[in-house]
Amino acid sequence: MQAETAAKIDIIKTAIDLLRKHVKYDDAKARLTSLEAVISDGDFWNDQASAQETMREKNRLER
Repeated sequence: MQAETAAKIDIIKTAIDLLRKHVKYDDAKARLTSLEAVISDGDFWNDQASAQETMREKNRLER
């Protein structure tokens, strides 16, 4: 039973890795980190249009 459970866990881990590659998880995570740095800048809201677009992208990546 334990071996069967371990095998199922390995299959799930493999599936998750494939999904991450498919959706470029690492790239999205890096981009999100970059956007958060931009957002934390004190001048971020000086350009409203750019700020709104940045926030839209951030929200999309967080989903």
